Amino acid sequence: MPTFFPSPLYLNKAANLFVLCALTLAAMAAHAQHDSLQTDSAGTQEQPPTLRIGQATTNALNMQVQGSHAGATLPMLGPAANLSWQRYLDSYKHPIPETFTRTLDDVGAR
Repeated sequence: MPTFFPSPLYLNKAANLFVLCALTLAAMAAHAQHDSLQTDSAGTQEQPPTLRIGQATTNALNMQVQGSHAGATLPMLGPAANLSWQRYLDSYKHPIPETFTRTLDDVGAR
């Protein structure tokens, strides 16, 4: 005989879903109320300071020069270190030319 009532397991899932939705809506309402209180107490939200063109790049380069935001020095181990050191030593075998004899026209398009 077919039953028209949902199983107790279904009711548990439905009840859990209902509680989850209710808690989510309550959290969203509390967050919205908190935001509106902050806006009302401050009057208007502060805008971030505007930078002139190129200021972000200048700041980044200054940080690089000063080393103020440098990460920790990481060691290079194993074969990579040996190859890198050898490449560095080999760079002194050839003098740096004062002028280059080839031009872009000599090299050609790549």
